[in-house]
Amino acid sequence: METSAVPEATEAWPPMENDENQKPFPLTGPALLSFLKAVSDVSVTPITVLNVYSAACVLTRAETSVNIVLKAAFLGLPFSILPILLITRRIIRVVEQGGCSMDIGALLVLSQFIYIYVLGGVTMMTTFQESRILVASVTIVLICICIKIWVCLSNHPKFLMVISSNRVDLKNSLDMISVQSIANVTNTKGAAEMGPEHSMRANLIKISLNICFVLYLVFYIGFMLVLAIVAEKWWHALLGIAVMSPIHVSGLCLICYLKKTGLSWYTPWSVQTVTMILVANWQHLETCNPVCE
Repeated sequence: METSAVPEATEAWPPMENDENQKPFPLTGPALLSFLKAVSDVSVTPITVLNVYSAACVLTRAETSVNIVLKAAFLGLPFSILPILLITRRIIRVVEQGGCSMDIGALLVLSQFIYIYVLGGVTMMTTFQESRILVASVTIVLICICIKIWVCLSNHPKFLMVISSNRVDLKNSLDMISVQSIANVTNTKGAAEMGPEHSMRANLIKISLNICFVLYLVFYIGFMLVLAIVAEKWWHALLGIAVMSPIHVSGLCLICYLKKTGLSWYTPWSVQTVTMILVANWQHLETCNPVCE
């Protein structure tokens, strides 16, 4: 009886793996990367238009008097968000090249959806005479629904879900490691063959990002000064700076992150380094998935 039970259990493994591989969701690997790339490419213009439209509504269609600091914040919002959208678009390209984690790209794209709901809620509360508690509640519910849908459609970022250790996860992890290692080995070969060209391109990227960082920092400081000057009360200016500062600090951090990941892509990797990374990843997978052995 015991010998007959073992073959039946082993025969059940292949159909289970096939059923998991045939599931369209959650998106993983190339499918998720294509989705992130498409969203980041398309979202730049619509979100910029929404920022401009929100500023126009607050300035011209407000049914109640709007604080001057809030008007200034809405006016500067398109200029504050546009660089972040462009940086996000470039980071997705780095993710596609294997130089950045998929979690970072997924988090940035998810943040764009959340930002749209927050912008809509704040615009509604500022422009129309609606209950602020009602609008805030609906906005929070919509954000929660958006996050829940994202978790169902994607397995990134990892902190939004609990991933069980099974054979399918091990197979998907191995596939991602193999793809990234091949890309890194290809990059090493290309860097060895075209060293001067890669070095020149890396320098151009570094100079461009440094210029962007300085310009965005100058805009951030100037924008904070404008809020402090136009404010009628000191705590109005303090509140406006406290609300807008996280957006600008996030933009500065993303520029630094893009500078780090973008330039590391043009740094030649030795075969020994790639081998050490593959061995470390394999040992980590064996530790996290002992049941697969």
